[in-house]
Amino acid sequence: LQYWEYASGKFKKLQGEHHRWEYDFVFNLERRTKGNFWFESPDKGRMDIEPWTDTKKPRSRGKNGKPLPGGKPFKVQPGKEEQWVSNGKEIIMVDAAKKTIEVFPIPKEIQGQGITESPLPFLFGMKAKKAEVRYDLSAGPHNNPAGGRIHLIAFPRLAKDAQNWSRAEVMLDAKTFYPQAIKLIDPAGTTESVYQFSGVRQPGFFAKQFGGNPFVIKRAGFKRIVHQAPKARGVAPNGQPKMPRLIGQHWKTTKAILEKAGYQVKLKQGAPAPQQKDVYRIYRQSPQPGTPLKKGMSI
Repeated sequence: LQYWEYASGKFKKLQGEHHRWEYDFVFNLERRTKGNFWFESPDKGRMDIEPWTDTKKPRSRGKNGKPLPGGKPFKVQPGKEEQWVSNGKEIIMVDAAKKTIEVFPIPKEIQGQGITESPLPFLFGMKAKKAEVRYDLSAGPHNNPAGGRIHLIAFPRLAKDAQNWSRAEVMLDAKTFYPQAIKLIDPAGTTESVYQFSGVRQPGFFAKQFGGNPFVIKRAGFKRIVHQAPKARGVAPNGQPKMPRLIGQHWKTTKAILEKAGYQVKLKQGAPAPQQKDVYRIYRQSPQPGTPLKKGMSI
């Protein structure tokens, strides 16, 4: 972990290509995408994801390694086009199908502290002490540092990670500590996402097609939706932080901000959203706005 932290800490810029296979064990579907990623220390990252029409033979076994019912392989479908960007001040999520660009401002008090939320944990560097707190880690069966490969298996210790995945496997190049592959299994154990990375390198500068800056997103004809970030902490007259109003905010951004401020965040699935714009939005909260908060308190 210390070597990993040291090596990734030297990455000023990093970029590469990725391929993703998403396996749905309920419907026996296999979705394939590909794309590129960019990283600039300490808090800028981008992942482009696009449909991938691949002719490779589909998976024919389930998550337990046994043949699928009826002996039929997974049905292959191209995945959807997406973009995810952190420019240090905002988290930007692009949905090509909906033609929307959603912008989630990052509060000033946590800007410049590194990427804490991304489509992939482990990809943009890892601090040894934080890794020990957040994950139960062990060496995987393919771990062979002398042979050039590090294989780690991780289980989440914190609720914020357990709500997104139940098990992760990471493959690293033992010499450079560049990512080779990451596998994530969802909390229900019904979906498995596998990412493979190639062409990983440290460029002196980014490609000219971005104007040297891949962290600026411009999509003609897309609707730009800017969300108001909830404050990480309000202050009561006695100086004690107070509960902000969260109604209408996106759950993922709200959760990240509150956890960064030192609170325990619990989420419960609510009733079906009455309209599309309310999907994944908070409509009930506890404590109520204005309630004095104590460090470590559950929200």
